[in-house]
Amino acid sequence: MNVRKFVAPTIVEALADIKRELGDDAVILRTKTVRKSGVMAFLAKDGVEVMAASPDRNPLDSPAVVEQVAEIRRRLESRPTDSAMGDLKDELSELKGHLREIADQVKYERMPTLPPLLADKYRVLINSGVDTHTAIEITEQINLAYSGENLENEELIRKELIERIAKKIKVRHPEQKKQDRAKVIALIGPTGVGKTTTLAKLATSYRFWGGSDTAIVSADTYRVAALEQIKTFAAIAGLPMEAVYQPAAMPTALARHYHRDALFVDTPGRSQSDGQKLEELAAFLDAAETDERLLCLSINTRIEDQLDIIERYSRLNPTGLIFTKLDDSRHPGGLLTVAERSQIPLTYLTCGQNVPDDLVAADPFRLAKLFLSPSVYGRQLQERFESWISADELRARGGTDGR
Repeated sequence: MNVRKFVAPTIVEALADIKRELGDDAVILRTKTVRKSGVMAFLAKDGVEVMAASPDRNPLDSPAVVEQVAEIRRRLESRPTDSAMGDLKDELSELKGHLREIADQVKYERMPTLPPLLADKYRVLINSGVDTHTAIEITEQINLAYSGENLENEELIRKELIERIAKKIKVRHPEQKKQDRAKVIALIGPTGVGKTTTLAKLATSYRFWGGSDTAIVSADTYRVAALEQIKTFAAIAGLPMEAVYQPAAMPTALARHYHRDALFVDTPGRSQSDGQKLEELAAFLDAAETDERLLCLSINTRIEDQLDIIERYSRLNPTGLIFTKLDDSRHPGGLLTVAERSQIPLTYLTCGQNVPDDLVAADPFRLAKLFLSPSVYGRQLQERFESWISADELRARGGTDGR
């Protein structure tokens, strides 16, 4: 490891020197304020001293850290006085601080050199699940666009971040206007992502299709439990329901309900790795002549797996994405990566099991604000979701836009 000490008037200048001489992957080992000495010292500003290293090995093994730990150990073994113990406690506290800095450097190893406020926002984005590339791109764009006091303006920086994040999220909501025949909306996706529950929410929520004349068609006849679940939902909601066992039977089942506003098609969960099962599902969808094919993804699935699901389901031509189970997520920012890379528009989000509630239309500005809210998960996230639902209900009654 190449360990170097850098002294500069400000931390920003020191970091710039480190980046120039040790590269973007340099690790900060310790920092401290350097006080000027001499007769006129009171007129001079304090500087900073930063010890950094190129990370060709574990920063915890750096000579600076190893030597400091060894010195503390030697002094502890020499039966120190109370005064010395006080000094040692101070040094241990300082060492803990250095180790925390190292841990942060490892966690944010690709963090660009940014002003303090933007650096803090970068960490918030990373902690919320936004991928490193996107977080760097957004924060560096703002860093280049502004200077001076603007980069210390919390309101301005937050507004810029929200707008830049929102621009990356493409949304589209299936139209509810009448057409010559019922709009056919199919929900597709892997097993266990909540397709059936989401379909029930869509079909029964007055904020979406609940006030329309709708029916349910289930092609998920492979599992008795799934068929019984959708039958129960349909019975409670008073909606007509058809079960279809073969693609050839789909046109006839749908034709009986074409006079309605919308038909919701429930489909069996299919692994993205099972090409044969996906082809069988495609046969049902083609026979239904669907207007919408909404691909459901659990937000708790690994980003790489979500992208793999989207790629393999692309043969089914999905028209929109639904992210489910936001209430179980600690890192909702991952959906930004998926939405941006897939370029398939987001349609709806679910957060809980309550039918017909716990469903909202995707809104890029709401999501951007969510990604910039540190440590929002669990009950806090559920409360945020409930506030969105309340705002949508108010808007549906002619109130504000609810953002």
